[in-house]
Amino acid sequence: MTRFGTVIAALSAAAASAPLPSSARVLRGLALRQADDGSGPKITVPDYSDEQCQTWLAGVLAADSDGSGGLSEEEFHDFLQDVDDPPYIESFFDKHSDSYLALPWLFKVAHKSLACRCTDLGMGEGCCSGEGAEISFVGLRDDEKERQSLTPQQLEVAAEYRADMCNSVAAVFEEAIETPAPTKTPTTEASATPAPTTRPVEPGTPTGSPVTSAPVTSAPVTSAPVTAAPVPAPPCGPGTEGGPCPPADDGLPGLDVVGSVLDYSSFDYSEIFSRRRLEIPQYFNASAIEANEESNDILANVINGFNKLQNKLASEEGNLRGLRSLQKTGQLKPVVVSDIACPDGLVYAPKDAFCLNFAIRFEQTAPEMEDRMNSLITSLKESISKGDLYFTIKEEYPDTLIKGMGSPGGGVNYRASKPDATIAAEVATTDEPESSGLGAGAIVIIILCVVCIPMAVLAMYSRKKKVDEEERMQRLAEYNAKRDLEARESPEEVPAAIAEEVDSSDDDSIVDVYDEDKVAAARSTPGSSLAAMGAAGAAATMPRSAPKKDKKEEDNAEIRRSVVQLVEETKAPKTADELLTTYAGREEELVSHLTKMKSKQSKSTRIRELVEETKAPKNADELLAAYTGREDELLAHLEKMKSRQDKKAEVAALVAKTNPGKSAEELLAVYAGREDELIKNLNKMEAGKMRASQLESTKASIRKLVDETDAPKSADELLATYTGREEELMKNLEKMKSKQQLKTSQRASVRALVDETKPGKSAEELLATYDGREDQLIKNLEKMKSKQQLKASQTASVRALVEETGAPKSAEELLATYAGREDELIKNLEKMKSKRERQSLKSQKAESVRALVDETKPGKSAEDLLSLYDGKEDELIKNLEKMKAKQQSKRELLSSQTARVRALVDETKPGKTADELLSSFAGREEDLIKNLEKMKAKQQREAERESLKSSKAQSVRQLVDETKPGKSAEELLSMYDGKEDDLIKNLEKMKSKQQLKASKQASVRALVDETLPGKSAEELLAMYDGKEDQLIKNLEKMKSKSLVKDKANKQQSVRELVDETNPGKSAEELLIMYDGKEDELIKNLERMKAKQNKVAAKEMEAKAEKRKTITALVEETNPGKSAEELLDAYSGKEDELLKNLAKMKSKKDMKAKKEKQSQVVALVEATNPGKSADELLAAYDGKEDELIKNLTKMKTKQEMKASKQKSVKIVESGGDDGAAMRRMVESLVAETRPGKSADDLLRAYEGREEELVAHLKKLKKSKRNLAS
Repeated sequence: MTRFGTVIAALSAAAASAPLPSSARVLRGLALRQADDGSGPKITVPDYSDEQCQTWLAGVLAADSDGSGGLSEEEFHDFLQDVDDPPYIESFFDKHSDSYLALPWLFKVAHKSLACRCTDLGMGEGCCSGEGAEISFVGLRDDEKERQSLTPQQLEVAAEYRADMCNSVAAVFEEAIETPAPTKTPTTEASATPAPTTRPVEPGTPTGSPVTSAPVTSAPVTSAPVTAAPVPAPPCGPGTEGGPCPPADDGLPGLDVVGSVLDYSSFDYSEIFSRRRLEIPQYFNASAIEANEESNDILANVINGFNKLQNKLASEEGNLRGLRSLQKTGQLKPVVVSDIACPDGLVYAPKDAFCLNFAIRFEQTAPEMEDRMNSLITSLKESISKGDLYFTIKEEYPDTLIKGMGSPGGGVNYRASKPDATIAAEVATTDEPESSGLGAGAIVIIILCVVCIPMAVLAMYSRKKKVDEEERMQRLAEYNAKRDLEARESPEEVPAAIAEEVDSSDDDSIVDVYDEDKVAAARSTPGSSLAAMGAAGAAATMPRSAPKKDKKEEDNAEIRRSVVQLVEETKAPKTADELLTTYAGREEELVSHLTKMKSKQSKSTRIRELVEETKAPKNADELLAAYTGREDELLAHLEKMKSRQDKKAEVAALVAKTNPGKSAEELLAVYAGREDELIKNLNKMEAGKMRASQLESTKASIRKLVDETDAPKSADELLATYTGREEELMKNLEKMKSKQQLKTSQRASVRALVDETKPGKSAEELLATYDGREDQLIKNLEKMKSKQQLKASQTASVRALVEETGAPKSAEELLATYAGREDELIKNLEKMKSKRERQSLKSQKAESVRALVDETKPGKSAEDLLSLYDGKEDELIKNLEKMKAKQQSKRELLSSQTARVRALVDETKPGKTADELLSSFAGREEDLIKNLEKMKAKQQREAERESLKSSKAQSVRQLVDETKPGKSAEELLSMYDGKEDDLIKNLEKMKSKQQLKASKQASVRALVDETLPGKSAEELLAMYDGKEDQLIKNLEKMKSKSLVKDKANKQQSVRELVDETNPGKSAEELLIMYDGKEDELIKNLERMKAKQNKVAAKEMEAKAEKRKTITALVEETNPGKSAEELLDAYSGKEDELLKNLAKMKSKKDMKAKKEKQSQVVALVEATNPGKSADELLAAYDGKEDELIKNLTKMKTKQEMKASKQKSVKIVESGGDDGAAMRRMVESLVAETRPGKSADDLLRAYEGREEELVAHLKKLKKSKRNLAS
């Protein structure tokens, strides 16, 4: 996991606008994919499950409360509040974020970055500008229609966008919300040592696998030198050759120092957190600093400055002997540099910008030095937090790239100034006055006020800043000279060297002696921060017992602070105020007493610690009682005992490493009293081994560099020349290699630029002229290229604008007039174009309004409406278009309904014309269409039933002719009325049996002719009636026996069987092979023949069955051709024909079933049988015909009952209804001529007059259909 400062770099790059060279793409669990040119940040994001991602996406879509198709700021906040897994996320938003404005800054960055992915999705460059920018749902919805509307490129971007949504949510949750069991992440000096982390690679830096922090080597310094690792550790982390990163050295003493190499006062740092340009100056990140790329020396500056500050603090306390002891037991480990997000409160960098963390760790110190080490680290932390490390580095290395160190620390104040470009941008946004406003003189004055005065102020500020810097450097030089002079004049105060025999001093700790108020006051003076710091340090070294009179108040305050601190540390029985009152005028005496008390307590504590560490024969209380008043002597004895034990352990460890040939006990016995000399010798032996190993590695590197650089001398010659200076040789060869690579790269760049710019000289001529100054040549060619491109672009823009605006002068004339002022020309032409476009657009809108008014007739004239909606023509056009659409929709609907009614009237012949019906149903056209469609469906069902019944009757007659069942087709149809399907099935079974029997009888007759059994075939068939298979079997056996009576007959049989079976060999060959075994041969051949016959019979039977099935399907489906025609057409493809006919039958059956279901629904509505149509259809599934028949009978009964009731009423009333019924019957009889008179029919249907009328109407309709 990386710090989120890296994630923000990626999100900012992903949100960058089109001119940027790259944008990051986040894929779950993987490093960010680099752009094609290798630039852009590279990070990893937290892992999450697919279920979590789906839940988040569903929550995003659900949070769109206004249905805009995107997520606004407050909707994004609502989505975050609804996330409830894991629970601590829900708890976080409930407690800390009640609105979008209250969200942590990282969530806002995520919202803006995701919103600006709309540009990648092809939604326009300005789709995410303004406060109303929303996270688009394109690509997030599971919408097939939306996916089909996107291009392949948009689909790819949408898939990445979908992953980026989940990656961004996971990243901000991981970084901004503290988990219940958080891990320690270093951000300030006081935090624990960070584990190596994957860092971002700055734009323009070649990237491969993620770069990981690794210990960095440096040259030795004067104090606590940094050790050199022989070979840099490989990158660690997932997917790297280094494997998993090792844990941090959290158990070692040390501190973390935050710093920056970016001057945030030199550019608009808000660009980091926006998506406008991301114009961040080039700087070195952690990996570049550790690798010392381009000889930046940043790490060396930090290490040397840190060691110098360490020495300074020790010298100011007069405790160099204690520091020397620390150096012997606790050296610095290699410093680890990592990229982090800047913490809050820094002087030199804004929060969450790009910063560095320097993890400084000491080797494990001796126990007796632990207090001193802790005291030193505390002093260092306080000093660095005040900015002393930055000022020390700046004093030692004036040209260092470091811009700030410590927290809050010291450095270049990022709030001190604002880039000129930003001010210029603000000036450029000033509204342009209208043409009818101020005069030219006023405009000139305004321009002078707005532009020139700020520029003058900036120039004055820059000059003042330069003068202040020069004064500061001069004061710094004077201070350094004075300090060096004082150091030379007073050597006893700062000894040049300390004897190694001295173990410690009387003072047990290194105490911070800075007066914070004084240092702060000194720093407040402009341009003299370093000098003030030096003055404060020098003042701190003065004896406290001799304060000056003019500083009495300050000294009293200092004494009071010292007393308060000592009372707290010693836990004195009285308060500081009580003691100060008692010792009024004797404060120095009080401080002395408290200091002695603190020293005594410290000694007692130290004695107890040493007793436990050394395992002394007596406990601490006994020793303290025995050495009362001689605690220093006891402490010295215990320290010596501890020192001897430590030396013994150190010797044992060194012996184990160096293997000198003697054991540790033997060496200690030889060097009794000279243990330091022994340790020194063993250290030299270990260092010699390490140097030998390093020398071999260096020589191998040198040989490789000699081969790569093609040096004029061989590797052996150079090694002989540089004996003892191999590092210098390797450095020279690396410089040679770097120069060769740089020169090759520069030459290629020059050639490419010459091809593009055509400067008038060839690339070789220019390279010869600028030999050694290739950078200058490339810079000049790039300027030339930039100018050419700019001029070409401006010329093209002018020509295009001239064509669009119809300017009175040609583009060439205008370019000549405005030579050197092309931007002004383009601006004027764009204004002219904009003005013309506005006028043309208003004219077009007026024409559109007039056309719409003519079409819609809204009640007012076009001029009236244009006058009313002046300036709101778009709204007027929108309203008129809505009115037009409504009118057009209404007309189209009426026209469609009219056409539908006319078509249905033509099909159903309801008795009235379409115009009459439309007039009757005016305004109710849908009801009319519904009634006509019901009538049409009813007529179609009746016709289909008649057709189906006729088809089945025809099939029955054909089968009766074939099978001769004993009854005529009409008799059978009468018996199976309504069950025609069962009748057809039975007749087909009978036909199949008859065909099989006929086939067997034919076989018997053929066998009888061949075997001549003594009886005729008819006699045998009569005897074996029903047992034809047995008869055939017996005859075949007889035939087989007769064929093998003699060898000649057998051979003849073999020949015949060979001819029939074609076994692959000739009869003669088989007879020779089976000589004397002809029966076996004949048996085998007959088996082969039987098998072949069986296969042929099966094929014939299958083919006959297929033909039969095809014939039946043809009769059922009536495809337009006969079965024979289809079989001829599909000869050899009967399966395909069968499949097609089956599909046709399935469709027809499905249609028939639907029609039957519709008929059942209609009958259920007419009869109301007590159950719904669905219940009846479920009960009669597969028996719909039976259900229809039952319902039809029920309907007929109900109609007859109703007719009788009506007839009774008519007879009882004897009124006009009876006469009307008679007239209707007489009219229908005259039209249909049924063969009986109207009176005969009325008598026959007495009481059933309605049924009579219905029959006559059907007869009339039938005759009409026949006539048509």
